[in-house]
Amino acid sequence: MNDSLVSIITPAYYGEDTLERAIRSVLTQNYSNWEMIIISDDDRNYKEVVQQYGIEDDRLRFTSTGQVGSGASNARNKGLEMARGRYISCLDCDDAFKPHKLSTLLPFAKKYGVAISSIDYRDSETDDCLENLSAQPKVDYITPEQLFTVCFHSVSVYVCDRDKIDVCYDIDLPNMQDAIFLMSFFNTVDKIGYCHEPLHIYYRRDGSACNSHKTTQSFIFSKKKILEKLNAGTTTIKNHRARSATQKHIDLMLQMEDIYTREVAKDPSVSFLKLFKSYLEERSVWITR
Repeated sequence: MNDSLVSIITPAYYGEDTLERAIRSVLTQNYSNWEMIIISDDDRNYKEVVQQYGIEDDRLRFTSTGQVGSGASNARNKGLEMARGRYISCLDCDDAFKPHKLSTLLPFAKKYGVAISSIDYRDSETDDCLENLSAQPKVDYITPEQLFTVCFHSVSVYVCDRDKIDVCYDIDLPNMQDAIFLMSFFNTVDKIGYCHEPLHIYYRRDGSACNSHKTTQSFIFSKKKILEKLNAGTTTIKNHRARSATQKHIDLMLQMEDIYTREVAKDPSVSFLKLFKSYLEERSVWITR
């Protein structure tokens, strides 16, 4: 294992329209000791796709799940198996890094074992900034009770030290598997380092796994599955505080799913995020920015 190498895990499921942006954001990092592992979970040869972008770099590595649509968890676990770096990061093929993400988060990861940052939440088509509902901690770390409020839109923004973190993605969950993965870090660390500067660009894209009308039932299934696993003690989250915080968050989100289902029946154009923001503001659940 290379003690200064960062292995960046990037699953790709028919991602040729956005992958170039993700790769170029890694190529412009001011920290150069990285490898980017691109895992095909479809019938594409992404090495050939990347060559068509005019990109050649020995730090880019390619593999495949050997399946089509086996899921992000399976693809990410494949990437973890291949990773040669002591430090692991994740970049979905439709997101991007800011140029100094790795160099800024590495000191946090060395201090705490794992680190995340704030995000820029943007529209994929227009690149316009969207409203970020995530809360901001007052210090440079977060606790289990803060994680879901701080990482409201995305939790796939981490850099972790695999000497201190030993966990895989849960392949039983079609959605929210990255949230459970990150919560499982509290099995071995007390706090997760946090950088207030947005170092990760999370793009909202209609039709993506997290922003498609067709995925509502899949998310509900995943949330109920998480509760089942928590109650049965079969989740990868072993820390008591992390389990409790996860259960409270899932209970809240299932309440919101019920509210959204009722409201969308009245008005099909209703936005889940706007509805949720209104819910949070009315109850002062957490401070938005």
